[in-house]
Amino acid sequence: MALTSLSIVLTVYVLQLHHSGPVVIPVPRSFKYSLVRRIAPIIGMQK
Repeated sequence: MALTSLSIVLTVYVLQLHHSGPVVIPVPRSFKYSLVRRIAPIIGMQK
């Protein structure tokens, strides 16, 4: 149930980003850094 809820929330967020038009909102540096730190080991990236 939690995985389904998370999936729906992320899908809505991505669709809002995709359909937002030409307005570019920069992604905060801390968010990008933490995202890369968490996903890199999962997809096999190394320093």
